[in-house]
Amino acid sequence: MDQQREVFVPLQHDPGHAQVDFGEALAEIAGVERKIHFFAMDLPHSDACFMRAYPEETAEAFCDGHNAAFGFSAGGRIGVTLGIRFVLAQKPKAIP
Repeated sequence: MDQQREVFVPLQHDPGHAQVDFGEALAEIAGVERKIHFFAMDLPHSDACFMRAYPEETAEAFCDGHNAAFGFSAGGRIGVTLGIRFVLAQKPKAIP
């Protein structure tokens, strides 16, 4: 007789920890449907979320999104886990 046990991993979200990623969506801007890229920072401990839209997913948008999100979080200390899109976007450097 096989016995099965329920197994789970409890989630713990420490204060000051954030998860960050970019996403894509369609938005209507001045009557024209366009694809936008949005920066999203989630603070799971407090259920707070910050989002900002950009025309492109660029290094400038990455930096501006972080700067704006840190301002949104009242300048508190935040540890950030980057989403998979950021990890995959890194291009390997050639070794001289």
